[in-house]
Amino acid sequence: MDNKAKAEIIRKAADLIDQRGLAKGVYIDEHRCLCIFGALNEIEYGDANSGSSKIPTYIYDALFAEGINDISITDFNDTHTKEEVIAEMKIWADKVEAMQ
Repeated sequence: MDNKAKAEIIRKAADLIDQRGLAKGVYIDEHRCLCIFGALNEIEYGDANSGSSKIPTYIYDALFAEGINDISITDFNDTHTKEEVIAEMKIWADKVEAMQ
């Protein structure tokens, strides 16, 4: 899978959060809002609760290459607004797409 396709998964996850809302502290809440991991899982596996350990390695590798790790993703998700999370995810996607 090329970086453009990887970036598209992140963008689709951001769009899903935009549509359904941002969950904090859980992958998916009772209103079907999603956290970053939940949205990535939903796009890639069709199940927000599949667990962060199932997020594709290529997503982790791409984010880690940018200095973004699972702890900082969780902290960022839980301490920022939906709009901030979506904007940051789009930045991540742009960075992933630009990677060589």
